[in-house]
Amino acid sequence: MNDYKKCPYCAEEILQAANKCKHCREYITTKEENNNNFSNLNNSKNEIKKNTKVQEKSNTINNFFIFIGVIAIIVFFYFTFISDQNFSSFSSISDANCTEVAKDSVGNKLKNLFGAEFAILQVKNNKEISRTTNKLVCLGDVMLDNGIDGQKLRTELTLKDGQFWYKWSIE
Repeated sequence: MNDYKKCPYCAEEILQAANKCKHCREYITTKEENNNNFSNLNNSKNEIKKNTKVQEKSNTINNFFIFIGVIAIIVFFYFTFISDQNFSSFSSISDANCTEVAKDSVGNKLKNLFGAEFAILQVKNNKEISRTTNKLVCLGDVMLDNGIDGQKLRTELTLKDGQFWYKWSIE
């Protein structure tokens, strides 16, 4: 029997049982080992593909929650800092009128002495009671969400430090 074989990489003679060539230092494998290694490589590639799909799905879900979080923050800041401010269509008390004041009143809430809140649903027949350079007072029929009719809403629009302020009261 021949105790030697040729290295498939450098063609030098090496022992039949050698796993590594002493000349080129390459590992020598049989066809069976190559087939097993190739099969393991394919299995590894399939595992990588599966892991990649799971990771892509996870990234998509994470991106979705990040998007929802950003939207929630935008909505929070809008309602906290922008929607509470009164943006009026007039620049001074002389430009203001009771019709616009009535429109601005709808949707606001009034609180009674016991802490109950009532929303202003509608203001009709709003008339000017008095006007100065920095204050407009209007009086009109009001419909609140408590169902009680025949009440009058007194609205005071005041200009102070360059800002418009509303004060509502029921008479």
